Amino acid sequence: MNTNENNSLDKIKIRILAAGPAATGKTAIVERFLHNTFKKDYVMTMGGEIYVKSLKIEDGKEIDLIINDLPGEERFKVARESFYNGAAGALVIFDLTRYTTFNPAIFERLKELWGTAGKIPIIIVGNKSDLAEQGYRSVKKEEILNYCNKIPCEYIETSAQDGSGIEEAFYLLIRKILRNSK
Repeated sequence: MNTNENNSLDKIKIRILAAGPAATGKTAIVERFLHNTFKKDYVMTMGGEIYVKSLKIEDGKEIDLIINDLPGEERFKVARESFYNGAAGALVIFDLTRYTTFNPAIFERLKELWGTAGKIPIIIVGNKSDLAEQGYRSVKKEEILNYCNKIPCEYIETSAQDGSGIEEAFYLLIRKILRNSK
């Protein structure tokens, strides 16, 4: 996190990561947050996409949020790790309908992330809550909450398809980053 000295409002720049296993909806979550859109077609992220969104938060501070959407496939580990250093925080995303994206994938991704970037603030995000509510849930909320309590970290469920929880996840992470920077 740094400030832009040329701007009289001292706009804060915060770089965060959208991390997690492949096909969990990382790009869909970012697209929903940035443009309030959802595409059903899956396109694999290969190199790590970079997005910027200007925001005003509750206390009137202006932020340029830089979002690195990281590739989830294991073969892109080196590309992923190149984005870790200097990140202020991360949304670590798994798919509520695919158990292996939570255990062991989230545990491994968190170890990889914190091993490179240090213990930056994270929010664990269970995506595809719309499908989970339709009976496709394969990760019990109790198990997720137990894991998050041990870390400790915040947990939120989202649906990139219907937009629920998306803004809350990003703003929760931003508030956590700003609290840690004081």
